[in-house]
Amino acid sequence: MKKVVTDLFPNYKYFYINEIETFKVMIFNDFAALIYFTVFYIHFYFL
Repeated sequence: MKKVVTDLFPNYKYFYINEIETFKVMIFNDFAALIYFTVFYIHFYFL
């Protein structure tokens, strides 16, 4: 997921501060990636 997201969205950055913050950011980024993927998939599917 992260590889695909970073390839599709070059400006999509992961910020690693410490273990706890990294864990929270990873969850947020995966959730955001799912939203982005869903929105773009639906957008292109209905074009």
